Amino acid sequence: MCPSSLFAFSFLAVLASGAVGANPPKLGQAQERALRAQDRTHQAQTWSHAIQDSAGILYSPLAGDFRPRYEEDEANNARQSWGEYWKWVLTFYSGNLLARGWTRECENILERVQQSEQRIQLMTKMSILGRLVAAEWAKDNSVRRIGSRDVRQWRSWLREAAGRGRITNIQSLLDVLGRIEIHVIRATISAFQAS
Repeated sequence: MCPSSLFAFSFLAVLASGAVGANPPKLGQAQERALRAQDRTHQAQTWSHAIQDSAGILYSPLAGDFRPRYEEDEANNARQSWGEYWKWVLTFYSGNLLARGWTRECENILERVQQSEQRIQLMTKMSILGRLVAAEWAKDNSVRRIGSRDVRQWRSWLREAAGRGRITNIQSLLDVLGRIEIHVIRATISAFQAS
């Protein structure tokens, strides 16, 4: 994975991770924002390294990766238990009667990519993006900034870009994932600004 791609993923993870923990009292808004940005940078580095270290393996959700995202959103915590949130994270990945889930959607595309370098590049981007989307989508409907309609639309875009049969060029898929990133960034920025 090239350094610029890792930076872009880290930047996206920083934007999407939200505020973390309680800040000491009597800090100014600028100081609070700086502390939150520092926390988000640390979280993004952790997620980016975990994905980079497991190149070639599609991410599978771990409770320890999502618990901090759950705990940092007080508005969501007031409406949804950790157990309920985690159940929806798992549903995002594994699917249900209405949708086959992020993991199966990604596997369906990845198994048709012919070149291993392209497959790893695509898998890395899908793994990071899936974690960011799941972390927001799993929240209570009244709080979340990414809804099921968004996810269905993005799934449709991915399926259209993948087409049928072998995939010899992943550029159209990368373009679609880039469009999804833009939507995720906008959603998470608006959530951050509201907090």
